[in-house]
Amino acid sequence: MPDPAVVGSFDPVSWRRLQRDLKDLGPEIRKDFNNEIKGIAGKIVSDAKANAAWSTRIPGALSVSVTASRVGVKASRRKAPHARAFEGVRRAGFGAVREFRHPVYGNRNVWVSQPTRPFLAPAIRENQAGFFDAAQESIVNAARTVGWTK
Repeated sequence: MPDPAVVGSFDPVSWRRLQRDLKDLGPEIRKDFNNEIKGIAGKIVSDAKANAAWSTRIPGALSVSVTASRVGVKASRRKAPHARAFEGVRRAGFGAVREFRHPVYGNRNVWVSQPTRPFLAPAIRENQAGFFDAAQESIVNAARTVGWTK
């Protein structure tokens, strides 16, 4: 199965180029565009929160981040340090494992395996087509605000 974090992302070089071009158009246009992208990605976050409803901490730890180099959904390590384990994130990537091991109540002599409960990858898969369509429309709208007519 392909890595949803890679499948569901803009080409980083193209994204940086787009952000640079938006910066040249003016800070207000770039700010409006980034806020619009943040709103579009909010659907992914709301679905991920619904998928993680079994947890008391993970839903409150999820947020959207839009920077000059990427658009991302992130889980705060401070609020939900267990989110990566339940998502199945390892060095090998997103969804790389189906279970993880942890000590029972901190007793390092007794370890158990626990199945992962992915919440973000399914939300990305469900919404990536809609996200890209809406993001493309936002790019066109940003260009039209400065006179692009195609």
